[in-house]
Amino acid sequence: MPEYITNTMSSHMPPSAPSRPIRTPCSTRYRSTSSSTSSSSTVPLTPRTSSPTPSTDKPIPDESDAALSKATQEFTREIARLEREKAELEREMEKLLRERDEFKSACDKAALATKQKQETERQEIWDSAYVVAGMLLAIPAVFIAISIFVSQFLAGMRMLSWAVYLVGG
Repeated sequence: MPEYITNTMSSHMPPSAPSRPIRTPCSTRYRSTSSSTSSSSTVPLTPRTSSPTPSTDKPIPDESDAALSKATQEFTREIARLEREKAELEREMEKLLRERDEFKSACDKAALATKQKQETERQEIWDSAYVVAGMLLAIPAVFIAISIFVSQFLAGMRMLSWAVYLVGG
């Protein structure tokens, strides 16, 4: 009696594959009862007593053309939809890039304005410091000048009174 290998349908088989297990023959060896001769035989793919059944899984050419046409239309619609989405995303990207450039420009202007304001404040502080330093240096200088003037005046008066004393006697 021949042995059969049963293949079950796996997940990677195409959908047109039959849903029932397929039996395929494998070779078997028969030993004869006479002497030590052995023979090898292969069991045919289909039994000779039955004829192969016609396949009903094959699509009719009109159905396959219609299915192909429908799939092509679906792919065309999908491609058109994806192209519209791509164009929309590109417009959004350009808009975002413009906004980024505007924000960068605004940030640069704000940074420049801040820097100018800080420079102006720094200059005002230095101007105030120069005025205060000038006053702090001017006040002692005036007092020193007045002191020197008074001492010179008093020295001159003393010399004049000494000269009058010497002359007048």
